[in-house]
Amino acid sequence: MLSKKTTLAVAALGVTFTIISLFSREVGICPPEYSSCSSVLDQVAEIFFISVPLLILSIVTFYMHEQIYKSWFAFVRCWIPLSVTFILLVPEYGGHFMNFIAKGNITFVMSLIFIVVSVIIIAYKYFALKPRS
Repeated sequence: MLSKKTTLAVAALGVTFTIISLFSREVGICPPEYSSCSSVLDQVAEIFFISVPLLILSIVTFYMHEQIYKSWFAFVRCWIPLSVTFILLVPEYGGHFMNFIAKGNITFVMSLIFIVVSVIIIAYKYFALKPRS
């Protein structure tokens, strides 16, 4: 299991990589005349977008009891690879009757589910460990 500091550092690196990928032309990685470079990095940013809610929730769990972090991290350890795999398998653009199934939509939905389930796990563990008076 990764420590809280390592999880926080990995999430921060992921967010940094996501931002740099999204703004590749502005940063100077991709010249304006090469649209294929920025489109590839946009796809990479969609894959790493899950690191944004990961960073936020890592900050939240960083100051909480170790048992809360362990429970949440058990979910993270399964969800992140599942999300990345699913995002990689989905086509860039939907087709015909399945227009809603596109990489950007799936990235958003997977991140949203990640946030909701994480908040439920964190809240449940927090109140379960809280001493009752």
